[in-house]
Amino acid sequence: AAEGTCDRCNGTEFKRRPDDNAETVGARLAAYHAQTAPLIAHYDAHGVLHRIDAMRNINHIAETLETIVRNVSD
Repeated sequence: AAEGTCDRCNGTEFKRRPDDNAETVGARLAAYHAQTAPLIAHYDAHGVLHRIDAMRNINHIAETLETIVRNVSD
């Protein structure tokens, strides 16, 4: 891939958020590890964690989510 070119669409115009910097990313990762990651183990231990491959087709993701919600509601 060429530097400065999107690997998917070959676009060259990119926008960067003002808070896209190493400090902000580090803070987000620290918050994830402190607050979110422990929930994964907790819900997995209780057998209620569902993993969804978010790289799949949006329709597949929606169907998977619908199935999960429907099963929880029953």
